[in-house]
Amino acid sequence: MLAARDRDALDTLSARLRATHGVEVEVVAADLLDPRHRVEVESRVADDERPIEILVNNAGFGLSLAFERNDIDDEVRHLQLHVEVPMRLTHAALGVMAARGHGRILNVASVAAFIPRSTARAGGGW
Repeated sequence: MLAARDRDALDTLSARLRATHGVEVEVVAADLLDPRHRVEVESRVADDERPIEILVNNAGFGLSLAFERNDIDDEVRHLQLHVEVPMRLTHAALGVMAARGHGRILNVASVAAFIPRSTARAGGGW
């Protein structure tokens, strides 16, 4: 199951996965910052009738390092997508994985994980 905002990109990737690996691929076009979409993906991940064996939390986007010039709502969305969304999807997946006795969760971070800034830049110089 692939979930992302861009339906065309999902369709392209799913076609390639089907052709290359002969696997079944389900596509869910969803903006994980939209609570309705996120709940849909959470429900799908938690569906024990169609189990997810490996959950890869890889959604993200970057912002300028100039926290003081960024729109605070953009900073909040940034924090939600990088912290709240993976926490919710992980929680949804863990219940069915624990009940089955197996499954994997992989949280992917970008190279931004090596920048000591949280959502604000370090050493602001004020």
